[in-house]
Amino acid sequence: MRLAWKTASVLLLAILASNAAADSEVASELERRGIERANQGDFLAALTFFRKALQEAPSTGLVCNMGNAYLGTGQWPAAHALLRRCLADTSPDDGAEYYASVSASFVTVEAQLANGAYGVVEVKLPVDATVHVASQPSDVVVETSGEIWLPVGDEELLATADGYESQTRRLSIRKGANPAIEFELQRTAGLDRENSLSPTNSQSSAAGVVSSERTTASVPSASVPSASVPSASVQTSSTSRPRMLGAMGGAAVGVGALVLGGYFSFEAKSKRDEQRSMQLPPGEQYDALASEGKRLQTLGTGFLLGGAAASALAAYLYWTADDEPRSSSLEVSSNSLSVHSAWAF
Repeated sequence: MRLAWKTASVLLLAILASNAAADSEVASELERRGIERANQGDFLAALTFFRKALQEAPSTGLVCNMGNAYLGTGQWPAAHALLRRCLADTSPDDGAEYYASVSASFVTVEAQLANGAYGVVEVKLPVDATVHVASQPSDVVVETSGEIWLPVGDEELLATADGYESQTRRLSIRKGANPAIEFELQRTAGLDRENSLSPTNSQSSAAGVVSSERTTASVPSASVPSASVPSASVQTSSTSRPRMLGAMGGAAVGVGALVLGGYFSFEAKSKRDEQRSMQLPPGEQYDALASEGKRLQTLGTGFLLGGAAASALAAYLYWTADDEPRSSSLEVSSNSLSVHSAWAF
């Protein structure tokens, strides 16, 4: 079967932390080795490299590659869970051919599950909760509500979330469709237990649990209900995060504009060189080359100036993000910026 492997090339920016860049470089090298092993048909070795890369710097590309690797080993439920996450986090605009290839792999996996000794269960999860399936490898994690496939027989699902007690559900899976299950998590001891974390009230309890991707927050003691969290803590989440996102977006735009500016400037130089090499006298062809060179040079200069301005704005947003008032219980960590490109082998 022809599989598509996604390679992440890391764009290092001066405004990002050097240790994050180093982790990304290590992850990229491990991912490259995993893809080499996968193309050789050694999917188990590829999974080993992908798992190590995931520990260094998690990315959507790694999730996609692991899903394809599990497909190669015939572990259909694991492949289904990871490819579903891959498609949810991948836009067709990132590469239509790659997205179509992953979609075809996902359809193949679902066909194998439907024809095998497997059952499907719709799982409803609160925001920020994850589910581990006992029969699947530990690195296969369900992070969003939706259908999951499980082997026929007894199964155990464990739902967890930061700041909440874990919940275990034991199921008896039969072939085909199974009844849906819904998880509702209670706060851990010492915290306010009046608010539970469930798919229906996850929005109202979001102030108590902040996504671990960018922030972690501790909730006040049981004497203070979660609905009365100080406004300063809430303001922290809504001010510094947009600045950081704006900085990363501005950096990406700035780098892209600088690249385009360099390209157009190079093309303008090529037109001038062509004009001089042909030694054309003044005339229509001579004027056309001169006009094209000026147009390209104007574009190049504009993109270079725009890229420099966007990069300066990104640097300003990054360095001023931490100037916003924040609660001492809130910790913010920046993520490295990566640009993904896809190749089908």
